[in-house]
Amino acid sequence: MWCSVIGPICADRSRSSSAVRRRFDRVRESDVRASTQAWADSVEWAVVVSTTADSVNVRVIGSPPIPETASYRDALVAGGIDPDGVVVEFIPRTVVALGDNFVGLVPD
Repeated sequence: MWCSVIGPICADRSRSSSAVRRRFDRVRESDVRASTQAWADSVEWAVVVSTTADSVNVRVIGSPPIPETASYRDALVAGGIDPDGVVVEFIPRTVVALGDNFVGLVPD
């Protein structure tokens, strides 16, 4: 019988901690996105950010060469973000026109 009383209490705590975690993840993702966007704008790359339980995953997309990362790490630290929780994936972008007037590679 006591399980029927304790169960809902435990479930409420679980939902509460889950809500706190989601809020923390949204704030962390927002902070990383802001620092990343400023850095990516300076190197002319685009940004996609997503959050997992363990890290913030960042994808930056742009024309080769891949930019150096020391300035990105510095931008995260300057924004109050621990870079150890950030994973970045660089995706070199090549644009090809495939229309009737095929021109091959299109410069950015």
